[in-house]
Amino acid sequence: KTKSAFWLDIEKRIEGGNVVTVMLFTGLLDKNGKEICEGDVLHFYLIHRSYRIEFENGAFLGAEIRRGETVRHHDRFREGRIIGNIFEHPELKEVKG
Repeated sequence: KTKSAFWLDIEKRIEGGNVVTVMLFTGLLDKNGKEICEGDVLHFYLIHRSYRIEFENGAFLGAEIRRGETVRHHDRFREGRIIGNIFEHPELKEVKG
């Protein structure tokens, strides 16, 4: 069985001693056409709020960073813009939109 380029890249990074984080793709794109994945932080400029994308109980949801509320309206994710992710920028866990 041949391995996909994705898995070959993962193996190469692991062998090189790098830390690899696999993020789940939600199947949605943000306002700029970027893939939205678990751990991404989306900012909604019109309402001045930021949400961390999480995968919980078999579904993606947005956890508002400032107030701790969760949103399960996936279609709304497309209206936001990815400003980073919590794996590469842990400080985004505490964003004060």
